[in-house]
Amino acid sequence: MVAARSIGKSQHEDEPTARLAVLIDADNAQATVIEGILAEVARFGEASVKRIYGDFASSQSVSWKKVLQKYAIKPIQQFAYTVGKNSTDSALIIDAMEQSTDEEGWAHLSTFGSYLNKRQPDFDPRIYGHKKLSDLVKAK
Repeated sequence: MVAARSIGKSQHEDEPTARLAVLIDADNAQATVIEGILAEVARFGEASVKRIYGDFASSQSVSWKKVLQKYAIKPIQQFAYTVGKNSTDSALIIDAMEQSTDEEGWAHLSTFGSYLNKRQPDFDPRIYGHKKLSDLVKAK
């Protein structure tokens, strides 16, 4: 997931540079593609935030551990407390919301909810113990 955060100045003072957030779900992405992903992101702006979410105590994340330092990706530990839906999705969604807020701290939750519904139609905040998406975001 890549979210635009804000606009800064590029090396050429007249050209604005998008500052982008790269948020990775380690449970569903392969470490072998990170170089290509970051190269593609660089075409559109600067990856000013690089985070990866997953259970790094798990053997499934071994390949990610090898590339975190090389690409300066901050790991966000999410232990697998439940089977099936996991806390990684929730943490990533909440951070994506925080990254997409405007300068005054406001985010358009309805727009994000629509986007989320299109990208992950099986997402339901009730899985995480909340009736509505807004309740889930507030609970963070």
